[in-house]
Amino acid sequence: MAFQLKDPDNIYGRGEDLGITLALIERNTPGLEVGNRLKPMSVPFQNGTIRGDVTIAVSSVIGGEQGIGQGWRMLMEALSIGRSISLPAASSAAMDVSAFAAGSYAGTRKQFGLPIGKFEGLEEPLAQIAGLAYMSDGARITTARMVDIGQKPVIPSAILKYHLTENMRVAVDHTMDILAGKAVISGPRNPINRAYQGVPVAITVEGANIMTRNMMIFGQGGVRSHKRILKLLESIDEGKTGAYLAQGIGMVFDTVLRFVQCYIPTFLMVGNHKAKDAKSQKYYKAIKKMSRALNVMANLSYMILQAKLKLKERVSARLGDILSHIYIASTT
Repeated sequence: MAFQLKDPDNIYGRGEDLGITLALIERNTPGLEVGNRLKPMSVPFQNGTIRGDVTIAVSSVIGGEQGIGQGWRMLMEALSIGRSISLPAASSAAMDVSAFAAGSYAGTRKQFGLPIGKFEGLEEPLAQIAGLAYMSDGARITTARMVDIGQKPVIPSAILKYHLTENMRVAVDHTMDILAGKAVISGPRNPINRAYQGVPVAITVEGANIMTRNMMIFGQGGVRSHKRILKLLESIDEGKTGAYLAQGIGMVFDTVLRFVQCYIPTFLMVGNHKAKDAKSQKYYKAIKKMSRALNVMANLSYMILQAKLKLKERVSARLGDILSHIYIASTT
């Protein structure tokens, strides 16, 4: 359980507000009430209501005394791993089911003596389902491997959470259109309606998609992973003029250097990645060009907007989209 820990008697000498803290609480703790499991959109869920007036020992805090006030960091680390595994896997599975159901149905259901999959109006959504499923699987597998080797892929996990659940939404919607009347009758012979019910849950849990896109991928994630901007903002908050100037001068130097290294070659189209096979060359070339352009635009946006970047959500969202699609294209 996560909670705001208060220390009104200042026992730990850190003031009253010790911050968000995590604890493992035994189920049979006196005074603890565990309510019913939630059932959002009629989909069984593992969470439920927990309430009570309970007493626990400091040893119940995750990390013990050292873990007091470290709850937010713990939650974010756990979230980055969970979002890299659970929701991407569920989304990819739903897209695979969509491809199987839509493809099978389109091949067997006939109209005017022709399988409906032969009609151009259905070829397009069928192709998009297949493409989204393949693309999402590439991103899912690559990011899961990062977790396998002990990394905490905070930004890739946010990218996957948003884009794979949105891809699932599109694929399931297309499948509903293709299956038509068959898709709206609940029962064991309808393979897609439970996925359709569960889509709003996937786009809401572990950080609502609208927030993830507008704030977390670029506005928050990009700032925390940048080698200078976080130090720059911290020096402003702490009133350290010398550190601020040093980081600011370094930021200007970096941006000028990146302009020479990235922006000019982008326009001249030189120094592009050489792929082993000719068919994929154009894709590597496009990824390289967009990466260079994003590099310069990201630094400029940090320099101009600084801490206001989070509030400029449309700017943050568009730059986040570019970053996300470069990442997904690379994993594909």
